[in-house]
Amino acid sequence: MPFDWMHVPHASAADALRDQTERALRERARLLHRLGYDATYAADRCRRDLAWEFDLTAPAPLDDDAIDALIEGVYGEKPARAGAKKPAKRRRAKKGG
Repeated sequence: MPFDWMHVPHASAADALRDQTERALRERARLLHRLGYDATYAADRCRRDLAWEFDLTAPAPLDDDAIDALIEGVYGEKPARAGAKKPAKRRRAKKGG
């Protein structure tokens, strides 16, 4: 006699890895956005971090188009594919008291 609670449906390992990777990259993109970096730098940084994390184990669960869509969701603009190395300019706090 089968019981419903013995067979709990759950996501596959590949789907879970993709979801976790998306959450981690979205967090990283939000952090870079708050720190003042532009969308192009954030996309390049996320691509390099993802390539480093999956360089020896398996192919990365996200491709460049998925990363661009993720960055576009955070920044509200589509990042350029050229790797910008400098952060966006920040305003300095006024000195004085």
